[in-house]
Amino acid sequence: PRIRSRSMFNFMLVAALARSFDLVAHLHSSATELELDALFWRVSTPGSADYLKFRTTTELAALVGASDRVVQETVAWLRDLNGTQIRVSTLRHTVTATFHLPTSSSSSIWSARGLPAKASQPPGVLLVTRRDALLEGTAQSRARAAPRPSFGYSIEAQKKAYGMPVDLATTNPQTLQMVWGPGTFGYSPAELSEFKDEQCPGINIDKIHFDTENHGTPLPALDPNSHLHCCSQLCHPRPTLFVHMCMGGHLDRRTGRQCTCAWGA
Repeated sequence: PRIRSRSMFNFMLVAALARSFDLVAHLHSSATELELDALFWRVSTPGSADYLKFRTTTELAALVGASDRVVQETVAWLRDLNGTQIRVSTLRHTVTATFHLPTSSSSSIWSARGLPAKASQPPGVLLVTRRDALLEGTAQSRARAAPRPSFGYSIEAQKKAYGMPVDLATTNPQTLQMVWGPGTFGYSPAELSEFKDEQCPGINIDKIHFDTENHGTPLPALDPNSHLHCCSQLCHPRPTLFVHMCMGGHLDRRTGRQCTCAWGA
């Protein structure tokens, strides 16, 4: 009877999750792309007055977050759509609300994809994404079960590609760094620990802080060729902040590559 009761509880939980979802409204930044790009180069360029002066979460929210008016309009809009558990991100760049099916009987409000019609969105909303709990869990399970693709990648190969000595590593524990690279990046603590065991035993896990409390959730790395691998090997004694967020792309003037970047405290 106990096993049957537990199975019934699990079934009811899955059914409840299948009938609820989150909408995430991504908001326009208060700062322009040029302002964010200029800040990045000031913080990352040796000799700059702002070199390695990483911004706090509050300072970042003033830069990348939306204005009070935009946030209030977005909260009111989601509430009018019968959204519940409305929460504003720490960086004030997203507003999330939970919805329960059926959402609405009005076809003019909701599209066939289950998203609010574009015409109903406040002007401060950049885009809206949907997160279905049941589908999200299934996708993560498949990702964990799938074998990792082999690209012939290794720390040594990455260093050779940059013309660096294979044994190059820094040793100054007082030095700070800002991690950035092309493409999408991000580690969960378990993923980083596995990477340390496999390729980079010199990483000091105690000096690496995951900012998932302020933004996002810890997810496995999606890009096995990420430059984050290289940074974590070259700079492993340095205190490092991994920020799980997308700040938008910019063009690296030195390499001509389209990059994404993150600013950390």
